[in-house]
Amino acid sequence: MTAITTGLLLLLTGCFALPSVPLQRPPSSASEDGGPQDWASLPHCENGPPDPWVLVDDFPTDLVESAGIQAECGDSYLTTDLPAYVSIADSAVSLAELEAFAAVLEEAGYARTESTFAPVDETSSPGPLGGWEYTLDAAAGVTLVYVVTFWAGDDADRYFVYIDVESPATRALAP
Repeated sequence: MTAITTGLLLLLTGCFALPSVPLQRPPSSASEDGGPQDWASLPHCENGPPDPWVLVDDFPTDLVESAGIQAECGDSYLTTDLPAYVSIADSAVSLAELEAFAAVLEEAGYARTESTFAPVDETSSPGPLGGWEYTLDAAAGVTLVYVVTFWAGDDADRYFVYIDVESPATRALAP
């Protein structure tokens, strides 16, 4: 596991409770037929950092939406010891949605560079289940996507997921 992945996992494990009920849902411009959500106005995540959510140009919103993941809140991590990144959370992601997100990332040219995620089984305990790290090396610079997965322990097919993105645009936000 890379140092950044380990740091993110430790940071998120210590800072966020694992709710058994969904976080607040963001304001959405979505239509009744499941149109796109309003990414620009995600609410701040409870117990998140002091920096509010900033939608950066290279955040993979289209890939998140195509996998069926619905951001409930978002934050920016600009003043931590880690490189600047933005993060969204969804407390009710199915294994099928996780696998769909992995597939669309790979179809978009991201390479899986780290994998510590193991789906829930009879030996699983509530808490962190690992995650995935994806890298996209483009002309504009390297973009890293971390999918950090937790399980609250109440539903075997319901994961609490953070999607963290470190990119040229997030690095430009750093103080």
